[in-house]
Amino acid sequence: FHRRSGARITATFNEVDDTSHYGVPDLDADRRVLGWQEKPSAAEAKSRFGNVGVWVIEPEILDYIPETGLVSLEKETFPLLLRDGVPFFGYCFEGYWKDIGSIDKYLDANRDLLGGRVRDHEVPGRRVSDTLWLGEGVILPEDCVIEGRVAIGSGTVIGAGVRIEGPTAIGSGCSIGADASIAASVIWDKATIGPRARIESAIIGSANVGADCAVGSGSVLGSESQLGANSYLPPSSLLGPGSSLTIGRS
Repeated sequence: FHRRSGARITATFNEVDDTSHYGVPDLDADRRVLGWQEKPSAAEAKSRFGNVGVWVIEPEILDYIPETGLVSLEKETFPLLLRDGVPFFGYCFEGYWKDIGSIDKYLDANRDLLGGRVRDHEVPGRRVSDTLWLGEGVILPEDCVIEGRVAIGSGTVIGAGVRIEGPTAIGSGCSIGADASIAASVIWDKATIGPRARIESAIIGSANVGADCAVGSGSVLGSESQLGANSYLPPSSLLGPGSSLTIGRS
């Protein structure tokens, strides 16, 4: 499309429900960009297309960008291109895409991947049932209960009595302690989940969750962080990378 249209810069768009979160183009019938709005309200938006964030940019466009300092393409560069009549086009992408700029949407994307809603995507690991994928060397005791769509990465060790409810993705090299419970979550590589910990609708980086902890819905633990034993992390909490915290139950 970029070459056929003679564009010097092409942006990729998809139809969106809420334009206030996206860059929105004013397009003519040939999909040439006539104007650009950054996060307009629905009433102000010139179209229903949002910027997906994939670009094809010819080298001469760099002449419009200063060599030093921070630059906003949308607010500083695009107005110059439009002023000078540089061929600027928008390609309307109709395949799967997901803005993963929030916790809910990031989890949604993982649900879609596990649910087979992304064309040509294969869940990593060996498919051992309609809803379970296992990497090489996974240790999975017979008394472990798994429900829904679950993927477990290579070398991960699951303790006795663990309960996992999908859609859940657990990375490689993780350790899940005995009688822990994980539901609708994403666990990154090399995370350690202590015995009897409870995690629901959360994102756990390469972190250490202590024994008997409870992690509330919508929470995130950054990589190399540690949540002390017997802690309760309230819903929608963020424990930054490298942090260490103990929050006792009230």
